[in-house]
Order: sequence, then structure tokens, then C-alpha cells
Amino acid sequence: MVNTLKKQSKVSYEQVSIQLDTRLIKKIDAKAKKLNLSRSQLLRNLIETAYEDMVVLDALGLLTITNIGKKIINKIKLGLSSGKYTINEEGEIDVKKKD
Repeated sequence: MVNTLKKQSKVSYEQVSIQLDTRLIKKIDAKAKKLNLSRSQLLRNLIETAYEDMVVLDALGLLTITNIGKKIINKIKLGLSSGKYTINEEGEIDVKKKD
């Protein structure tokens, strides 16, 4: 009888070190336990999924749009914190005129 299963190639792993908020680690550990996975396996799964999503978003041009949106939000936050911008009662942004 011929074995029709393809021999799976071994995956090589490289160890990386990251720092995460302790509260996030506790949440990750709880989910990993619930799913009967190690912390490392859950993080690998999450990173692989996020990477695949990023590739799709990039192909659609949505990563560029997201980056532009982040820049706009950061400028608005800076303007609000410096007092250059204010938010009126209608929720609209007012720009303070130069004296």
C-alpha cells in the first residue's frame, strides 16, 4: 500500500523577545488556558492571523488610509491638548484664531 500522505516539512522557529503590559499577559494566559494552548502557541496564532489580515489590508490599500487617519488623529489630539483646537457644544472642532 502506498502512503498518500505528504511528509510535512518541519517548521523552524526563532525566539523573539517582546514586552507586554502585565494585565494583557494575564488576559492572554487566561484565554490560552481556556483554549488548552500554551501562551506561546496562542501568541503565534494571533500574530499569524494579524499578519495575514495586514497583508489583505495592504493589498486593498487600507493600511495607507489607516496611517493617514492616525496622523490626522494625532494632529487633532495635539491641537486639543495645546488649546489650539476646542470642541464646541455640537461636538465640532473649533480652531482658535491667532491674535
